[in-house]
Amino acid sequence: MNSTFCSYQSLFRASIHFPRSIEGLKNLSNTLQHYRDDHLAYLLLLYCSAYLYKQSFSLPGSAILVY
Repeated sequence: MNSTFCSYQSLFRASIHFPRSIEGLKNLSNTLQHYRDDHLAYLLLLYCSAYLYKQSFSLPGSAILVY
């Protein structure tokens, strides 16, 4: 299992980059959708933590997280 996780993690890191074409954007979208499907609880925790952190210190940009 550990080797599967390491290979998945290295593939994920290799595919995360700023897209420079429509194909690159589609590939990034597919990668992020797969990551969302596999790690939904982690992403929700991360999102909620960022939102609460921004709200607790009244940092601008919290409204962006709502939409």
